[in-house]
Amino acid sequence: MSQKYKLQLGFLKNTLLSVSVVYFGCCLFLYLQQDDLIFTPSKNIYSHPKDKDFNFSYKNVWITVPNSQDKIHGWWFSASANNKTMKLIPNEPHNVVQNQTILYLCGRGGNKSYYNNLARVQGLLQLGFNVLAIDYRGYGQSQGNNPTELKLYQDSQAAWKYLTKEKKIAPETITIYGESLGGAVAIDLALKKPQAKALIVQSSFTSMTERVLEINRLRLFPIEIILNQKFDSITKIKSLQMPVLFLHSTGDNVVSYQHSQKLYKAAPQPKKLFLIPKGNHFNIYRPNNDSYLKAITNFMKSDRF
Repeated sequence: MSQKYKLQLGFLKNTLLSVSVVYFGCCLFLYLQQDDLIFTPSKNIYSHPKDKDFNFSYKNVWITVPNSQDKIHGWWFSASANNKTMKLIPNEPHNVVQNQTILYLCGRGGNKSYYNNLARVQGLLQLGFNVLAIDYRGYGQSQGNNPTELKLYQDSQAAWKYLTKEKKIAPETITIYGESLGGAVAIDLALKKPQAKALIVQSSFTSMTERVLEINRLRLFPIEIILNQKFDSITKIKSLQMPVLFLHSTGDNVVSYQHSQKLYKAAPQPKKLFLIPKGNHFNIYRPNNDSYLKAITNFMKSDRF
């Protein structure tokens, strides 16, 4: 073997070793940092129920999480208390339900004080729902840190227990509403609490694995092995035992509406898929005949119940 060939072979081996070290280093980084990449909580208060755009009557709620020293924070909105004081959304249904409650579960970023979250609460109150909106541990005013898939599931169950045990609200009058990542949390809770009235899943995804694999630069890595925060909604939805409404904007550039189409296809009856033209992931609301509030109204008043 010539000296030149030996040098070339040695260079190739060193290059392959360097690439392998970098590759496995990236895999280790993704594995160790996945929680920080998936969950982006904030302690900031971005909007408030008393802001001039909303003027909500509300109560602060602190909810105990079983097997944890931390409590989660929620805002409780009574439909009757807000009926005469809150600003109404023009040309939208009003008081179409009575004595019904929404458990509102937020997405992965920020907290419940995001303007769009309160705007959705405004619409739900206008429809006549009472609303409990919570922040998971590590988000907003909730205690704790380091959110995980399991913690989010536990926090949603604690909120359910608060509604049914402390506020004595009948389970069959509670609709579980999840937005984006909260949709996966809502689906998990719906399977654990089949006595709930209904499930609404907005702008959510089939599974965290499929969503991550849509990011081109991450396809190089064995995501199925690395990822331990699964949020496997596509598998869970097959066992659902209540009516479900899927809402998604066709202009969503964060989570494609095809995810909701796949969830809809996998879900058992009764089910409904409503795609909102235009819009985006954060602003699904359109005040016209394509309004998602009208879709919720038609769903709740249908013969599915």
